[in-house]
Amino acid sequence: MANGRGPDLHQRYYSYLLEQVRADHYPSALMLDLLEHGAHDQTERAELLDMLLEKVQQDRYPSPPMLRRIARIAG
Repeated sequence: MANGRGPDLHQRYYSYLLEQVRADHYPSALMLDLLEHGAHDQTERAELLDMLLEKVQQDRYPSPPMLRRIARIAG
């Protein structure tokens, strides 16, 4: 899909979403859904999983929906 002018559109969009979620301590469910459903390959899934694990490790009591999402992505 790349046209010689840099990353393809999917990669640009996915990277944008990932950075938005990474910067937000409590990211919206919509942004998380878009990332989860937009992960096209194992590399993107692993990158998303690592970022979400970093988020829950910062919280003393991580949210159950976030833990369920992580389990779903890892599973």
